[in-house]
Amino acid sequence: MLINFLNPNPYLFWLIFGGPLILRLSEAGPLAPLSFFFSFYFSLIGSTVFLALIAGRSRAFLKSRAYLFVMRILALVLALFAFFLIKDAVRFLGLVT
Repeated sequence: MLINFLNPNPYLFWLIFGGPLILRLSEAGPLAPLSFFFSFYFSLIGSTVFLALIAGRSRAFLKSRAYLFVMRILALVLALFAFFLIKDAVRFLGLVT
């Protein structure tokens, strides 16, 4: 809860985008800003609940051999990308002639 409270993203959103939009929508009537506010938080909380449900139901898959195989393949692909990026960086910086 403390991490969520100290996270600057919601404050930045409401100061830069959400607040001015609410003020602009209030010119259209009292229902427009309320509908934006509630639909925004409904989708935010709904997506969080949806992700939690998916994570809870995929617990068996996360312990399976297929998941371990996929993770090993992805680790290999990331290692290959890292190798090529380091090789390009060394060549770009002129460390190797």
